[in-house]
Amino acid sequence: MVDFKKIIIAIVMISMVIIPLNTYAAFYDIEYPPNSSGKADFTDQKAEEEIKKETTKKAENYIGKSSNTYLKSLSIENAKIEPEFNRQYVDYNVKLENKKNKKINIKAQAEDEKATIEGIGEIELHDGINELKIIVTAENGNVQIYNLKVEYGKDQSNIELKNLKIYGINENTKNKEKLILNPLFNSNNFEYDITVPNEISSLEIETEPSDGAYTEIKGEKEIEVGKNKINIKVIDEKNKDKITVYNLNITREEKQKENKKRINMSIILGVLVVIIILLLILLKKTK
Repeated sequence: MVDFKKIIIAIVMISMVIIPLNTYAAFYDIEYPPNSSGKADFTDQKAEEEIKKETTKKAENYIGKSSNTYLKSLSIENAKIEPEFNRQYVDYNVKLENKKNKKINIKAQAEDEKATIEGIGEIELHDGINELKIIVTAENGNVQIYNLKVEYGKDQSNIELKNLKIYGINENTKNKEKLILNPLFNSNNFEYDITVPNEISSLEIETEPSDGAYTEIKGEKEIEVGKNKINIKVIDEKNKDKITVYNLNITREEKQKENKKRINMSIILGVLVVIIILLLILLKKTK
């Protein structure tokens, strides 16, 4: 009769030898600098000492130090940022209240007082699109970048959507139904979530851009089961570099039958695990 106990003990002992060796090989790649004769100066003992030093150095940089790179607040004098500030949003458009003012004053505060901020204060704009970056560096060295796009010049214009409507096409009946945006449409909001039932296989998107602009969305857009992303670009007719993007996050639900199959498979797997455990217990008792 097979002695399972000895087999298990043997596997454990082999693992105790192999795992530490693989761990060192995977995580530490120490280069041995050559001496004048072209051979490595490092012995195994010195290599191990270097590994310990490097590990200690990395640990000291992180342990006890904050990794928070979020901004607590962000604002610009005489200007408005879109969308409204949220610490997790990193991309913003800036609308100037006074188009003749060539300088802006960016104000920002970090959530962690030990973090440092670059790219704030008074900044002079040039004609056209100004892409500005606010860099937040945490105490432990982690970095987060917030991006600001500022348009300056005489030909400034609002490139946006006046209206946005989304319709779902039922793949079985071919009927069209209006879908609800979350949040409800606002020209100053650039991110929307929509959840549709499985039978909705495609979308019809209707847009109304601002004067002097157009969108590239045409016809139906097929969607897959699960997560889908659709970008709606609003483009200036005179200057193709002027673009405002609206993002749609579409979730198409799975078929109910598929969900039931997955539940049934989970139950079957659970029963099999229980049976295997009971068999192992019986085998142990028969010894």
